[in-house]
Amino acid sequence: MCGFCEDAFKVYDRLMKQYGDRIGLNILFNVSPYNLEEENSRIAQKVIEIYGKDPKIAYKALRDWFYNRNFTDWINIYGHPKDENELIILKNQYQWIRTNDINYSPVTIVGQNYFPKKYDIEDLPMFMEFLLSMDFSQKNGPIVRKAQ
Repeated sequence: MCGFCEDAFKVYDRLMKQYGDRIGLNILFNVSPYNLEEENSRIAQKVIEIYGKDPKIAYKALRDWFYNRNFTDWINIYGHPKDENELIILKNQYQWIRTNDINYSPVTIVGQNYFPKKYDIEDLPMFMEFLLSMDFSQKNGPIVRKAQ
């Protein structure tokens, strides 16, 4: 939800527009599920809540956040989180991130491999045709994977 994540999201967003149904995008939120007064935690919880009802609107909510980054405006549009069920998902994501020793964000995982740190996230589009030629058919693992 930070500025670094903003840059990464904008790259992912361009890739989603360019490659459409050829790629999939899974986003895990590296925010604390234990301090729900933090803006980032509240946004993540609300996006997960929206996703349960309509993934396209959830994606739009993420786009609105990363392209505007004004908490008050965002909350006025999407509202405060209402359902506690999303906390389970947020806690599971947080635990997965901790278990896998991910201590920073954003992290881009292609298939089951971290996108190399020696490359900037802006370099990811240069690798897309090559990556699309690979088989990333494992479900629920990758952040960027071949769409099924």
